[in-house]
Amino acid sequence: MTHRNKMIATLNLASILGIASLGQVHAESYGAYLADGIFWSSVGAAGQVDPRSAEIALTKLSKLTMAAPGTLVVRYSVTPSAELATATGTVRLMANLSDRGADASVDVTLFEVPIEEPGEKSTSSPRSILHLSCSDADAEGVTTFMTRCVAAPSDAFSFDFTKNVYFIHAVLSWNAEKQPYRPALHAVQIGFGTGDDKMCPASQ
Repeated sequence: MTHRNKMIATLNLASILGIASLGQVHAESYGAYLADGIFWSSVGAAGQVDPRSAEIALTKLSKLTMAAPGTLVVRYSVTPSAELATATGTVRLMANLSDRGADASVDVTLFEVPIEEPGEKSTSSPRSILHLSCSDADAEGVTTFMTRCVAAPSDAFSFDFTKNVYFIHAVLSWNAEKQPYRPALHAVQIGFGTGDDKMCPASQ
């Protein structure tokens, strides 16, 4: 092997090791705030689009985006599971989204809907549990493709599928006159953890 080829091989190995190292750091930090696991997830394209905004919905593989300006509403049913009902730690809501600010935004909210006793009249409205949006952009003001995470205010909240049902309500808004780039929702997850509040702050 020539000296030049040895140098190239050494640089390639350093590059690979550097990438592996960065990947390990990312995995460790990611696992820190979802240490107890992810027990529900969905790609953006799998949601149920509200009929009133169906004409502007556009799916591309796993991604949900918009075919035209306006407001797009989509819902995701959170199916019951023993893991969600019994997991310990603080509930976390995460979303992968493309968000350009107020003129091309994505808002994601986890709702709880009480189930009344048989024969009783339903008077309860959906209750917001967790919410994330473009206003939650980090200190550097990143509003392009990102992963956002919010945590329940405390570990007092837990899923109770015997008394409630749960769904995620996502709203994509796009003003094409002010923002040429479309908003998009790539994926959404529910998990549990006790990690860094800077990475996953408490929902307001």
